[in-house]
Amino acid sequence: DLKVEDKEVIATLPMPGCKDEDIEVEVNGDILSIRAERSEEKKEENKETHFIRRERSTMSFEESVRLPVRVKANEANAKYEDGVLTITLPAVV
Repeated sequence: DLKVEDKEVIATLPMPGCKDEDIEVEVNGDILSIRAERSEEKKEENKETHFIRRERSTMSFEESVRLPVRVKANEANAKYEDGVLTITLPAVV
């Protein structure tokens, strides 16, 4: 979701299962790009029966959107809470 207000632009994006360090946010000109990548591995082992099971999963996400107004990218603020990423970008007025 992209919300344009008088003095700022607020982007909200659900990203469940991610951690702060998995997420990358970039503003290049009038393009807002959000990327996330994470890998997870689970291993179950039973030495008595010589049984080993491994599960691997990888999640990759990328989204870009053209911003409808000019923003001050160097003053951007991002917050990730309860699986939702919120980016606040002050508008150039």
